[in-house]
Amino acid sequence: MVRKGKVRLSRNGADGHRTYRTVGPGHILGLLATVSDQPYVKTAEAVEDSELASVDRKCVMGLLNRRTDFWLQAVAVIKDEMKLIRKRVTNSNQAHKGSAAYPSTTK
Repeated sequence: MVRKGKVRLSRNGADGHRTYRTVGPGHILGLLATVSDQPYVKTAEAVEDSELASVDRKCVMGLLNRRTDFWLQAVAVIKDEMKLIRKRVTNSNQAHKGSAAYPSTTK
């Protein structure tokens, strides 16, 4: 979690383009990866003096099992991440319309 400062997140998309997003205090890095037990595929780089807090998966899952209010916060964070993923997929699909990989269905 970002406690103070700003962190730039980046990742390579399926289309080869690198996407960037800057987050600040309160942002939880890697929650979706943690609860789904998947690797974190983004690069995080501090863009100003920052302080981060790290908690291992076992502690996170134990906390989520004991505290319903944390589950609700986790769901909100994951929902926001899923919106961003959906937006990237939609933009990527629109960029590829008309290419050989995505032939047009109009006549």
